[in-house]
Amino acid sequence: MNLILQDKNIYRNFVFILANISVFLFFALLLPTKSGHSIAIIAGLTACILSIPLWEKNKITKEIKLACFFLLFLGLFWSHTFNDIFSISLKGDYLLRYLIGTFFLISFTNIGIHKKSITYGIAIGAVLSGLVAIYQSQTIGRAEGFTNAVRFGNIGMMMFLICLTASLSKYFSNKERIFYLITGIFGLITSILSLSRGGWLILLIIPTILLLLIKNRKIKILSLVISIPLIFAFASVPPVEKRIDQAKDEVIGYINNRDNYIETSIGARLEQWKTAFLMGLEKPLSGWGDQELKNGKVQFIEQGISDPSIMNYHHAHNDFLEQWARRGIIGVFTLIIIYTAPIYLLRSSTKKINDQESRFFIIAGIIIYFGYFISGLTSVFFTFVISHNFYLFSFIFLLSASEYKNSIHLKKIHGNS
Repeated sequence: MNLILQDKNIYRNFVFILANISVFLFFALLLPTKSGHSIAIIAGLTACILSIPLWEKNKITKEIKLACFFLLFLGLFWSHTFNDIFSISLKGDYLLRYLIGTFFLISFTNIGIHKKSITYGIAIGAVLSGLVAIYQSQTIGRAEGFTNAVRFGNIGMMMFLICLTASLSKYFSNKERIFYLITGIFGLITSILSLSRGGWLILLIIPTILLLLIKNRKIKILSLVISIPLIFAFASVPPVEKRIDQAKDEVIGYINNRDNYIETSIGARLEQWKTAFLMGLEKPLSGWGDQELKNGKVQFIEQGISDPSIMNYHHAHNDFLEQWARRGIIGVFTLIIIYTAPIYLLRSSTKKINDQESRFFIIAGIIIYFGYFISGLTSVFFTFVISHNFYLFSFIFLLSASEYKNSIHLKKIHGNS
């Protein structure tokens, strides 16, 4: 009997290690490699399959059930074309991707994900991404990793802010805090060298991080007073300042001389935003749908409302306006849920235990999904698979880690550890 129990524990430990290695590799390889995070997902899926004999009914809490329903809903939403009631597209494999996500969530909740698998993975991922960014800035001029400069830089900024949070959290040792601060700086370098202006706005969340982390009122006020000027000082960094000045010139140029600035970075965005907004007004409930969206743009060009250059881009460079034109008010409302639901579920999962570690999970979630909101103001961030993967698996890993912490905490209370 003891031998059987021992064998089961060895098996459980093996699955636990494999799952946590997959989490570490996902964050470490997501940005600096072309397909390394896919290997991590395969390793995680293997751990999920092996974990099935270890599943326990009492592990599936209310938060996990709600999260599974949420992920299934997202799979249906992203795969629905809105051409008619039953129109489903297999492009992007969204339905399958989010269905697998629910399997991951149930499995990883039963396996247990340790927080440091996440933080170490993000820290190493930030360093490797920063090194790739430095190399690419010297060779091709703009760092874009193996995806797109906007996604590369913006996710790098999120990694920096999560590492910054870890460096300020008293839960970690002093050595770990120094480690996270140093490694996190590479994530900031990734963002700067990507030249992605939208990602720099994510820095506005720093005062919120300080408010949530620091308890002492005087230190909290002092930190806020110091942090706000530092955020504005960031605009003086040469590559940042140059890009901001360019944006100002292009906005003024578009307003005063639209035809000459219509194909600049900002001018093209403003023209697309105008078109998407007006298209949404024509079909505000469910939008134009995937098939009719292109025809709608052609109509606006023929009517002289929009410039033909809008056909050079397959999206509106703004998540809200893209959903407004493509899926109407239903899309806009769903997008708000997409940004806020993960934070609510993380908060609900950790509210039983109010300490530095639990606060870290919530802040990490706020950083990621606030980051997605900010990124979506100047780009359709969900266009690429990497954006869906980072959104989906970050949520799964953070929620699984918070549930794992709750489980350990309850065992200690009941004297079972």
